[in-house]
Amino acid sequence: MPTLLLFSLLLPLLGLVLIAGLSHERGGMARWITLFVTGLSTLLLVAAAVGPRSAAGLAAEGHLDWVPALGIQLHWGLDPFGWWLSLLLAGLTFWTVVTAWRDPSSTPHRHAWLLAAQAIGGVCLASQDLVLFAVAWLTLPWILAHAVGSEGRAHAATKLLAGLGAGQALFLVAAVVLYLLNGNSSDLVSMAQNHPAGVAPLWMQTLALLALAAGFIFPMALVPFHTWHADAHEHSPVPFSAWMAGALPVIAGYSLFRLGVLIMPGPARDLAPWLLGIAALTVGYGALGAIAYGRTRRGASFGAIALTGGSMLALGSFTLSGFQALLWALPALMAVNPGLQLLAARGRDPDRVDAAGRSLRGPLLGLAVGLLAAGLFPVVASPIVAPYVASVRSLTGW
Repeated sequence: MPTLLLFSLLLPLLGLVLIAGLSHERGGMARWITLFVTGLSTLLLVAAAVGPRSAAGLAAEGHLDWVPALGIQLHWGLDPFGWWLSLLLAGLTFWTVVTAWRDPSSTPHRHAWLLAAQAIGGVCLASQDLVLFAVAWLTLPWILAHAVGSEGRAHAATKLLAGLGAGQALFLVAAVVLYLLNGNSSDLVSMAQNHPAGVAPLWMQTLALLALAAGFIFPMALVPFHTWHADAHEHSPVPFSAWMAGALPVIAGYSLFRLGVLIMPGPARDLAPWLLGIAALTVGYGALGAIAYGRTRRGASFGAIALTGGSMLALGSFTLSGFQALLWALPALMAVNPGLQLLAARGRDPDRVDAAGRSLRGPLLGLAVGLLAAGLFPVVASPIVAPYVASVRSLTGW
């Protein structure tokens, strides 16, 4: 089973290699390769979750030595929440390709970048090693910025890098501190179980959590760290904008919970009211921006900001019921945020067909399926979700 998960993470990179050899005119072949790769990745993820779970509650957990002298290893596995988000991430790539099927500007290059982003995003969700996670998380914005910039959208790429760079630098500092406090070990499972930051003074724990959170709050575009968001999305190609709108805040929100709340629950409890206030401010500001700009891509961007802030209200409550709401809110974001971008790019009439022949029914159908999948997760997967929620409760003291 660990091998299946590893294959599902590496498969998009294989698709990327195949697409890279195609000429510019072979956009149709690139689309089929991308669909095949994302579909097969989804099947492998489903198969990987069928087997027994480890003592830490992870599906398809595996280890490979990387830098054993420094306590760094390739350690991967998925908790139930991360597994569901990984499935939706593959589905998001599939959806963005299908809805842009007749786009004349679609090229093999674009699909290669989408597969690269899916692969790195999948590693972020499945990594159980801090160094492996940090490498993937620091790489993802560069991939997206290069993908956007390669299509002549330099302004959007610059906004993206400028908006995320400062937060990622702070995240890197916090990651080094956690590594040292954990006895020069980067294993995230042991960090969640042992709370290594607890040996440090409270002020140091608080600063470490603030720096760590900065690496995730910037990608989520919470106020006042949202200034990059509208420009980057408005000027990006629609498929990249849709993918970023769905994937970035969800991966960031899940990582903030996994690396922040689970590893440093004490400081997280103290800072929860601040997150709650920032989230509430984000909801209000995003809603006002969405109303002001209407049914445009910029308006959709502000709508996504408001919805992301709403999901962080659940985490900021720092309660078990809030976490259970987060189990629904983050998957819903991965459906709604891309849907807003796709619909804004194509108009508001579901029967309308634009100049490229692309009907609006594709975005609407994908949005409906995504919301249904998000809503069904806590119910259908209750046999594995219930033990997971119980383990989270024991780790956080909720």
